[in-house]
Amino acid sequence: MKRSNLERHYRSLHSSSLDKYKEHAREAKLESLKRNYRTQTNIFTRIVNESRDVTLTSYKLSHLLASRMRPYTDGEILKQGILLFTENCCPTSTQKATKPQLSNDTVTRRVECISNDLREQLMSESKNFVCYSIALDGTKDIADIEQLAFFIRGVKPDFTITEELLSIRSLHGSTKGAEIFQQMMTVLKDAELDPAKLVGVATDGAPSMLGLDYGDVIIFTAVRWLSRSSVIKRFHALLPEIRTFLQEKGEDVPQLNDNQWLQDLAFFVDITGHLAHLNLQLQGKDKMCHELFATFTAFTSKLELWISQLQRGSTLHFPTLAEFSASSFSYTDVLVDLKVEFDHRFKDFKTSIEELHFFLRTFSMQPE
Repeated sequence: MKRSNLERHYRSLHSSSLDKYKEHAREAKLESLKRNYRTQTNIFTRIVNESRDVTLTSYKLSHLLASRMRPYTDGEILKQGILLFTENCCPTSTQKATKPQLSNDTVTRRVECISNDLREQLMSESKNFVCYSIALDGTKDIADIEQLAFFIRGVKPDFTITEELLSIRSLHGSTKGAEIFQQMMTVLKDAELDPAKLVGVATDGAPSMLGLDYGDVIIFTAVRWLSRSSVIKRFHALLPEIRTFLQEKGEDVPQLNDNQWLQDLAFFVDITGHLAHLNLQLQGKDKMCHELFATFTAFTSKLELWISQLQRGSTLHFPTLAEFSASSFSYTDVLVDLKVEFDHRFKDFKTSIEELHFFLRTFSMQPE
């Protein structure tokens, strides 16, 4: 504002009441006017801050209900509990306690707002992912409709990792691999994720997750051991169809006609199947350490048995490998290395072997 305008405003409206103040009296009057202005401003600021705090509290309580999976109608009960507490413990704050809005509709809007904000944050972060992996898990709801959850784990250039629920989709038709794959591609498209950066898809190993009806071919870039075994087994079973497909496309893949490569693949199918079975045995709730030790010990004993059998040319526990001539087997060294690796990884068990044996064979232990 121009100085001339301020002077004209002062002379026309304020000079008659303020010109009488001189020197120190004038400075004191100026400070008094400033204090009055700040007081008036603080009243509006306090009202705005109080309104903001009430809204923030409403959001936090709505988030609490959602995170605890409570019905949104519990918001009214929660508010009544807050009022009871303030009336008995801090009566001066009772009026404030009545202000947070926690009706069913309000809580619903708050949770939707929080959900949209979290999704926008995830979408913003996902644009910076160098690579990411997807985990799928399915279950049926009370209406017997398959619900498919997609979880994402992404890595940014600074090596920070983000893990979040990406989406939940309902499968109203069949739950074959093709439908699940289509849903996954739709989720990636909606989230604007580059499929080229997808480095892994993890499932629970169920047939519906892997599309094991042979009519639905899903290509995974990398999967965890439980699924990898099934995928490799499926690939081996589909070798004739894969050869035919590649011939029709004019693609030459010499490994598919290399007897040694196919024999290695057969051994890989069998050994990954054994490892997947071991993985399942080691998982689950309420597993005691002595049970894990017994499972590990049994597997290492099996490795010793398999080594001796392969040395004799027996493929009793390697049904896929049995399709080839026993004279060309050379996998005992692989099993020996596998046993050494297992012994190294589970060496901590051996330091407490006496205690573990006590739990395994309680009544066979000699009392001291």
